[in-house]
This record gives sequence, structure tokens and C-alpha cells, in this order.
Amino acid sequence: MLVYVDDMAVSGPNGHYIVSFKELLGNGFEITNLGELKFMLGILITRDQHNHLIYLNQSVYISQILT
Repeated sequence: MLVYVDDMAVSGPNGHYIVSFKELLGNGFEITNLGELKFMLGILITRDQHNHLIYLNQSVYISQILT
């Protein structure tokens, strides 16, 4: 689980546990599920589900620093 201010990303090897966790969290707090994580904190996230890989790309962040 990654938490930054009011944003959260949840990951794990078993989708059932992730769904259960989000349901429990939703019982105590108002939450919004935005679907699969694509971008967070200036990091582009790409998943290769076939090969079980996750790629993190910060090129947008780096180009902003250089300009």
C-alpha cells in the first residue's frame, strides 16, 4: 500500500484480498476507486501482466526539472 496525503495505491498477489481490503476501508471512510493505477506522484506506471512486471517511468518529472 502506498499512501500520499489523500491518495492511496493498493497492490498485492491476490485480487480477492485487495477487494476485501477496499471494502473494509470503504465501511469506515468515503473512498473512490479510480481503477488501475496509471500515474501517481509524477510516476507513469505500466503493467506487463503476461510477464508479471511493473515499469515505473519518471521521464515527465525529469523533463520538467531540465526546462
